[in-house]
Amino acid sequence: MARIPQAWRDSIIVPIFKRKGDVMDCTNYRGIKLIAHTMKIYERLVDMRLRGVVEIAPDQFGFIPERSAIDAIFIARQVMEKYREKNKPCHIAFLDLEKAYDRLPRSILWEVMRERGIPEYMVNIVQDMYDGATARVRTRDERIIRIRLSV
Repeated sequence: MARIPQAWRDSIIVPIFKRKGDVMDCTNYRGIKLIAHTMKIYERLVDMRLRGVVEIAPDQFGFIPERSAIDAIFIARQVMEKYREKNKPCHIAFLDLEKAYDRLPRSILWEVMRERGIPEYMVNIVQDMYDGATARVRTRDERIIRIRLSV
C-alpha cells in the first residue's frame, strides 16, 4: 500500500480564544489546525470518493453541502406546529455530542466504515491519513510543542 508523505501528516495547531471565560482556562480555546495544501487537496479527493460510495441519510445536516442547522431547526418547528394544531404532546430531544469525533477510537471508525460497505482500499487510504499524524501547537510566546495525534 502506498503511503502519503510524512510532511502531509504534520500540522500546526493554533489555539484561538473563544472570547468568553477565563483566558487562562484551556477549555475556552478552540484549535485551528493548519495543514499542508497538498493534504487539503488529497482530503478533498478522498472525501469526494467516499461520498460516491456512502449513502448520506436525508436527515443528516452536519457537514453536508447545501444542508445546515437552519434546515433542521425549520423541520423541528414544523413538526412542533403540526402537533400543536392537533393538540397533541410533542417531545423532542436535543443531543450535544460535544467533541464526539475527537473522542472516538479510530479502530471503531475503521470498523464502521467496513460495516457501511466502504471498500477496504478506501478504509486503508483514510487510515493512512491518520496513522503517524503529528501536530505542533503554537503557543502565544511562539514556542512550539510537538504532539502525536491519536485516540
